[in-house]
Amino acid sequence: ASVEGGAKTIAYGHKLKSGEDFSKGISNADAIKLLHQDLDVARANAKIYIDKQHSAGTFDKLDAKRQEMLIDIQFNIRGGLTKFSKFANAVVKNDKKGMNKHYVRKYKDPKTKKWVPIKGRNEEFKKRYLTP
Repeated sequence: ASVEGGAKTIAYGHKLKSGEDFSKGISNADAIKLLHQDLDVARANAKIYIDKQHSAGTFDKLDAKRQEMLIDIQFNIRGGLTKFSKFANAVVKNDKKGMNKHYVRKYKDPKTKKWVPIKGRNEEFKKRYLTP
């Protein structure tokens, strides 16, 4: 399971689906193949979401960096961009203030039941995408 207590995963964040059996492990080549398949799905779903919320073709008009931000959220967050709609809107509008305000990922601490920022992931995301 992920550190935040989410779905069981293997390799590079592949969320296990019903019927998948990796009890014998997985090779690095297969892990990379799974990652590419998962990212293709995340990209397709990000495109569907953005085009539905804005207009057809909006996703494809975004620069590669903004597409990658949206794909990252879609891939890594349960509920994807629907849970980060304010962030997604800011990305489409290239609203840097809005992106900085709404990118923070959190998880519910099982002991305290409080929502806590996922420090490492947030720092890496900010460094990669939001720091000039």
